[in-house]
Amino acid sequence: MYIDKDRRSHNVMLKIVPVRLYGPNGSLDTYAVLDDGSMRTIILDEAVNKLDLSGERDEIDLTTVRQEPTQCMGRTLTFEISAAEQPHKRYQIQDAFTSPLLRLSDYSYPIQSLQSCWAYFRGLKLPDVCYARPLILIGSDNASLILPQEPVILGPSGSPAVVRTKLGWTLQGPSSLVKARNDSCHFIATAQSNQPMRDVQRLWQVDTLPYTRQAVRSKQDQRALQVLEEGTTRVDVDGVLCYATPLSRM
Repeated sequence: MYIDKDRRSHNVMLKIVPVRLYGPNGSLDTYAVLDDGSMRTIILDEAVNKLDLSGERDEIDLTTVRQEPTQCMGRTLTFEISAAEQPHKRYQIQDAFTSPLLRLSDYSYPIQSLQSCWAYFRGLKLPDVCYARPLILIGSDNASLILPQEPVILGPSGSPAVVRTKLGWTLQGPSSLVKARNDSCHFIATAQSNQPMRDVQRLWQVDTLPYTRQAVRSKQDQRALQVLEEGTTRVDVDGVLCYATPLSRM
C-alpha cells in the first residue's frame, strides 16, 4: 500500500530531499519525503535490506481520510541519516517503522522550469527531482529534520514555497506548471504562466532610456521649456556652483 497516496494531486508538491542513509552494511543514497502530517517515520524494506538493519517486531495502524484503520505488521529500527551533500552531519532516527507491505510514490518536479518562471528562488541550491524513488518518509516524530531552519520564502499565489530544512532546500505547495499523466509526468510551461515575466520585461523596456516617444505639449508648455533652456545659467554662491533658472510662467 502507498503511504503517501499514489493518486494524490500532482499539482501540489511535497517536500522531497536527497539524503544518505547509514547502517551496518554501509550507506545508501536515496530521497526522503518530509511529511508534516505523518506521526511516524517510515523506511521501506528495500533500504532496510541494503543497509542490513535489524530491529524489534512492531505493528502500526495506517489510517487515511476515507478508509478504516489498517493494521500493518513490521519492525522498529534505528539508523542514521544525513543530507546527501553534507555526510559529515549525521542525525539519528529512532523507532522508525518498516514493513514489506509499504510503498512510496515516484516524484518528478520541474525545478529548472520553475526557476525560469519564478524569480524569487533563483540562485538557491534546489535538488533535481526527476523520477525520484524515495525510500524513507520522515514524519513529525522527527520534527527537527522536517521543520524550516529559517524563514520560509513565499512567492505569488499559486506558486510553491521554498523551505530550508536540516536535510537541505526543498519546495512545498501548489505549482501550476506541474502536469501529470497516468504513466509518466510531462511539464509544460504555458504562455499564461510566463505572462507575469513578460509584463515585467515590457515595463522595464518602457522605462529604459532613451525614451523615443514624442510628447504632445501645448504652445504655452513649449514656450516655458524654451525659456527654461535658454535662461538657465550656472552661478557661484559662496563657492558652491548652483543653477539659476528663470520663472517659466508669470
